[in-house]
Amino acid sequence: MLQRCVRATELRKVLQLLQSCVRCERGGAGGARAQVRTLKALRPQTLVECLTPDFAGDLGAVRHLARSGLDVFAHNLETVDRLQARGPPHYPIPTL
Repeated sequence: MLQRCVRATELRKVLQLLQSCVRCERGGAGGARAQVRTLKALRPQTLVECLTPDFAGDLGAVRHLARSGLDVFAHNLETVDRLQARGPPHYPIPTL
């Protein structure tokens, strides 16, 4: 499906949003890496950005994806209660 979409369009940029997957290779980094490489092989001029989870602290997963050929590696930061005091007071973040 990904290959068909890339061939049918002239994508200039792709934003790949990742979620943690405990059952997946390297927390999902393996599948994401494969998709980045497929995109770059089919259309090298397309910019690929990945917005990632923390991969449960697995730096090997981070390296695995970072070396995939993507153009932008961004981290989806979650807010933790113990860090709330460091944030600006006018941006309250609700607790679940």
